[in-house]
Amino acid sequence: MNSARTKEKGDLPRGRGRVQLIFVFFALSLIAGDTPTTVGTADEQRFLTDIKSLTAAPMEGRGDGTKGLTRAAHLIEQRYKSLGLQPAGKNGFFQPFEVITGAQLKPSNDLREDVQGADSFHARENFKLNEDFVPLSFSANGSVSSSVVFAGYGITAPEFGYDDYAGLTVKDGIVVVLRKEPPGLAAKSGRAEPSPHAGLVTKAINARNHGAKAIIFLNGILEAGEDDVLPRFETSEGPIDVGILCLQVKNNVASSWLHADGKSVADVQKGIDESTEPTSAFLHPSFPLNLTVSVNIERLHAIVNNILAYLPGKTDEYVILGAHYDHLGRGQSHSLAPSKIGQIHPGADDNASGTAGVLELARLFAPLKGQLQRQESHSAAGQGCRNAQHGHDRPYQRRKGLHRRPRHRHHLSGHP
Repeated sequence: MNSARTKEKGDLPRGRGRVQLIFVFFALSLIAGDTPTTVGTADEQRFLTDIKSLTAAPMEGRGDGTKGLTRAAHLIEQRYKSLGLQPAGKNGFFQPFEVITGAQLKPSNDLREDVQGADSFHARENFKLNEDFVPLSFSANGSVSSSVVFAGYGITAPEFGYDDYAGLTVKDGIVVVLRKEPPGLAAKSGRAEPSPHAGLVTKAINARNHGAKAIIFLNGILEAGEDDVLPRFETSEGPIDVGILCLQVKNNVASSWLHADGKSVADVQKGIDESTEPTSAFLHPSFPLNLTVSVNIERLHAIVNNILAYLPGKTDEYVILGAHYDHLGRGQSHSLAPSKIGQIHPGADDNASGTAGVLELARLFAPLKGQLQRQESHSAAGQGCRNAQHGHDRPYQRRKGLHRRPRHRHHLSGHP
């Protein structure tokens, strides 16, 4: 029942890499500075029962936009009502808002190689979607035709004195970069795992900030027994749109695009890995070449709900306790178990346990209504920790005094 996020080894640091895509369940708890000593004792059996209820089959893995998530929301709402907490949402306890729940490829996702003829460029080859290349779901939509520039790992890390874009001109161009990062970069950061610079979204934004119009990822050197496979088109990876066209191609597709005095991309990659020094500028197309990239992705939307409640205290100060209550549904995206995609991902530790913890805290403090030196407010928020703040300064919360700066925030999450 462990939670999971889809990622390729070396692309993202573990842990909080994609926390912006988690549904947040908040218990905004205005807990006393002088908390009475009459707080009850936590009930372990009730806590376990709540976890089992949230991970039961009817909850369908609590995927965003699913009936199972709605069932979980109503379970939380009914608990708040039974405890006598006051609603703080727009519609009672609920605060609806729209989220991106997925994406799908539409027609006209194309990659074409154009070679210069006597007078102009002419099409040489059209590559096959899902066989030779695949768009990435955080890509922008659009089309660009431009020259190709190899930019190493696509990393700019001034704190490590490393910049793959040093000496390159990529404005309005298409950059080709390797996934992951040089082994020495993580060592410089003092981390056992990849640095944040290894993330695909980070690299795409870096390319965009350098003026590129599209970025193409390569797997590069493969480990023993590893195949050069394209990633499955993700339905909710990364932000909605990073403002640049993004795709991945197979190594053999790009092999003829780039060379360096007889050296292949793999040869140059080995040099970067061994020295942790960028050598991007030494690779260039082996013939006059333009690429035409077209991406057409439809984003799917749904209305989900934060669930907000509060427990009045003696002052307008408050403490926020939080825990997201969504999970992966049936694992169509972000699952680390490809063989189980399509099956319910229960999400006991991500984050039924945190949600159950907040419900138990609400139960313990509910009898102290009006006695606390700081008020207590509870809410369940939508997709991503970014939505923890959604509506925090909304008019209906200002009327309840919940727009002021909280004294403390705590997020309960079973996921590391």
